[in-house]
Amino acid sequence: MYQWYKAARICFVFLEDLLPGQSLEADLTSCHWFSRGWTLQELIAPHLVEFFDQSLQFFGTKRDHVELISATTKIPPCILLEGVEEESICVAAKLSWAAGRRTKRKEDAAYCLLGLFNVHMPLIYGEGDQAFQRLQEEIVKRHNDITIFAWNPLEKQLHNEGYLGLFAPSPTNFAKSFAIRSFDDVFIEFSTTNKGVLFTSEIGLRTDVIEQPGNGGVGVVYLFYLGFDPQRGGGEEQRHIGIYLRKLGPRLYCRLGNIRMASTPWRNSRRLSKFEVTATHILIDPMVVMTNVPFLYRMSSVHVPCYGDLQVDKAYPTNLWDHTDSLYMSASINGWTLHPVVLALSVRVCNVPLVLLCDYKVESPVLKAFQPLQSPREAALILQEKYREDGTSWQDLSLQAPSLETLNDTVVIDQGTTSMRIRFTLESKNIRALYKNIAARSLTCSIVHVPTGLDKPWSQGRLGRTSRL
Repeated sequence: MYQWYKAARICFVFLEDLLPGQSLEADLTSCHWFSRGWTLQELIAPHLVEFFDQSLQFFGTKRDHVELISATTKIPPCILLEGVEEESICVAAKLSWAAGRRTKRKEDAAYCLLGLFNVHMPLIYGEGDQAFQRLQEEIVKRHNDITIFAWNPLEKQLHNEGYLGLFAPSPTNFAKSFAIRSFDDVFIEFSTTNKGVLFTSEIGLRTDVIEQPGNGGVGVVYLFYLGFDPQRGGGEEQRHIGIYLRKLGPRLYCRLGNIRMASTPWRNSRRLSKFEVTATHILIDPMVVMTNVPFLYRMSSVHVPCYGDLQVDKAYPTNLWDHTDSLYMSASINGWTLHPVVLALSVRVCNVPLVLLCDYKVESPVLKAFQPLQSPREAALILQEKYREDGTSWQDLSLQAPSLETLNDTVVIDQGTTSMRIRFTLESKNIRALYKNIAARSLTCSIVHVPTGLDKPWSQGRLGRTSRL
């Protein structure tokens, strides 16, 4: 139907509820025609639209009232006059035009938008809200635009300890997305699978510390920027728009259900820590979170609490590291695989840079620590970019750096008249992860200050000062 309206020489609109003599400025918002779903394409597609009131008196053309119609419908004047071929209009903005429009059948809220996106799909009456999800899946097949995920949950859709799917439940969720624009330098390959939306090309995620509603505290979350809003101000004052994610497993995320979209000033967004991930899934169906899958990935996990004088700078491989829970997840939900790769941490203890390795390919993990300043080659080898996402195996690392085999869990820092001996251990304990208590191995760090030259500080700890992190 959209193509029919587009090819029409003229489209006549009969506003049955516009009384003769009334001004369009005063009664436009009350005209039923402007709030119907199917009339959206009738408004946009034809080049010439003529309006008539209740008595069939000519009331002007679309061009005559374009500014008023635009202010009411949030559709830019260029779209009203030229059609949806305007490339600067993103998917989220187009979907926002349908927010608040009514249809007699629930499925028509999706079907009336097919022409706007030039997509085709069967009309299945009786499927309810599933129709709008199918529409979004079809849009993804034809449009390389991640703003389709830039929508806000309604108040009744927010869950304190829940999650949201990546697709919006209805066009109403896009009501505040009319000003969003796509990033000019983003061209991401993504598609729908039975696991979720798969981002096969590299995407940039950020970590942010926010106050999370419902649990009464602040925490680290993942942030995926989808576009920007230039209407908040020009230049550096524009805001980046994104969604908050929770990491469930290696390369597996879900949208947080207790918070709306992020709207970050451009200058602030540049300060957030950013990292690239590939071959990443974001769930379409949040019910997967209700299964044991996320908890199976956290069985036998290595927890690294960041507090006091122990700070984590880098954690390799990143696909196993969860910033929110500050732990290494298992590479597989099958417990017997444990961690076949090197778990490498670049940490600071009392502001001293250290590299900590964890060999967890057996039941009892082994820790190895050293100073990168004393072994720069080994540190550069372990923390090189090609190992960032997937890490390296212990076999390959041993061949390239055999000296690492002699390391243990203790590092001695020479401080002149005294030495600081730092020892790392892993203790079995219950930690809080994914709103539940799980059993994990938690990293602890003990520090002993002893006179330089003392050979056995552990047997004569009384001579030094001991602290425990």
